[in-house]
Amino acid sequence: MYIPKAVQDYAERGLKRRKEHGSGGTKVGETVAKLLAAGGTVTARKARHMARYFPRHAHGNLNQTSRPSRGCIA
Repeated sequence: MYIPKAVQDYAERGLKRRKEHGSGGTKVGETVAKLLAAGGTVTARKARHMARYFPRHAHGNLNQTSRPSRGCIA
């Protein structure tokens, strides 16, 4: 499955905010974010696995000017 540009951009923002604040997410999450930011494709199985993860961490907004929560960065 092709990784949409919007997903790539959001993953890049998450990685940037994680680096800025020194927290948010796990090493596994960081690896997945790097995979998404790089673009390309993922398997359907991987896409389904990620789709189950995102609703649990859909808090806040990475574009906010104040410090985002660790869950938002994740």
